[in-house]
Amino acid sequence: VLHLPDELHALVDDEDVELEGYLDCGRLLAGCARFECDDCGLTRVTGLSCKGRGFCPRCCGRRMTERARHLAERVFPEGVRVRQWVLSLPFDLRWRAAFDHELARALARIAVDAIEERYRRLAAGSGLRAPRGGSVLVMQRFGSDLRTNLHLHGLFLDGAYGEDEHGARRFARAAAPSPDEVEVILARIVTKARAWLEEQGGEDALDGDELALAQSHHASSRSSGAEAHRPDDELLEQGRLVLLPTRRKARIDGFDLDAEVAVHEHERDRLEYLCRYVLRPPLALDRLKLLADDLVCIELKQPWRDGTTHVSMSPSVFLARLASLVPRPRANTTLYFGVLAPHSRDRAHVTPARKARTSRAEDSSWAALMRRSFGLDVLSCPQCKGRLRFVAVVFDRVEVKRLLAHLRFFGDPLPIHP
Repeated sequence: VLHLPDELHALVDDEDVELEGYLDCGRLLAGCARFECDDCGLTRVTGLSCKGRGFCPRCCGRRMTERARHLAERVFPEGVRVRQWVLSLPFDLRWRAAFDHELARALARIAVDAIEERYRRLAAGSGLRAPRGGSVLVMQRFGSDLRTNLHLHGLFLDGAYGEDEHGARRFARAAAPSPDEVEVILARIVTKARAWLEEQGGEDALDGDELALAQSHHASSRSSGAEAHRPDDELLEQGRLVLLPTRRKARIDGFDLDAEVAVHEHERDRLEYLCRYVLRPPLALDRLKLLADDLVCIELKQPWRDGTTHVSMSPSVFLARLASLVPRPRANTTLYFGVLAPHSRDRAHVTPARKARTSRAEDSSWAALMRRSFGLDVLSCPQCKGRLRFVAVVFDRVEVKRLLAHLRFFGDPLPIHP
């Protein structure tokens, strides 16, 4: 049982399933998969996952690896440069958009239309008819200190597809945008976003329950239980990104648009790394510590400009921030646009053809993803170097305890701290 303070029960009404499910993620007594080696008879078991969408490093890391490979191998066309556009929102919109999915989708459509308009205009200027771009947009809900900070990472084809004078489909590559062009695009986004918000009546777009939940999470992110700090800019790791003297970045009325990072045509490995970056989990366990004075300490991935490297907060604030990272039910946080959209008539012509005749289930297995991410062949028998074969999934608690006792594993886990 996960014990929460009374003031947090209303706050995690929808998220408590994921919070409690995380406590059973990988725990053998909650269910396990059994593998055996046909050569030497070695038996191995592994715990089942909670399939959490919000913060579980294990499940979110698995989902990151699977989707990044899918995007790099089966979505983004070969021989086409990909550029990342990052849109950050004003503080008053970040927490509202995190709990109002229609608002988040509207902002995403406005941003994509403004950026794609430049690509279409340049392609039309090169002689192509009916040009169309393509993009994949990911909604990230977190900052490096786990505060609710919804911002949009868009991976755009750096150009557009269209028909030339002979009717053949061709890709027109666009030049890198100048800082002035980024500012013009952001001004268009800000104007349309403000107009849409005025048309919707501001905060009235949220119903009473959603507004109360959003305000509660927003209050927890500003609680004095966490040390003061500046917002996270969500930059790529140092060494992977070259900061130029004049950056392709603009800021207007709290909106921020960055278009500095691009992956060249034949850098498929770097493209997959960029896909992993935009799909990454919010927290790694090795950056989390419990202090002696009953505080939760988080090590920041990159030091802030003022030199801050760690932030600390009370357990209640930490749980509230974890709950705020869980997307709303049936809210899709990865969106496809243009020629890369699922129902686009051009998608089959521009996406790479599948090279291997493997099913998606085989490609998405834990063993396949572990080999891709860490180079570990977890199905190789450590005793005789044979192959481990899947036997069964065991859910019955009595049978699980009997199996663990046979394997001389601890059957009862340590008690959960309140």
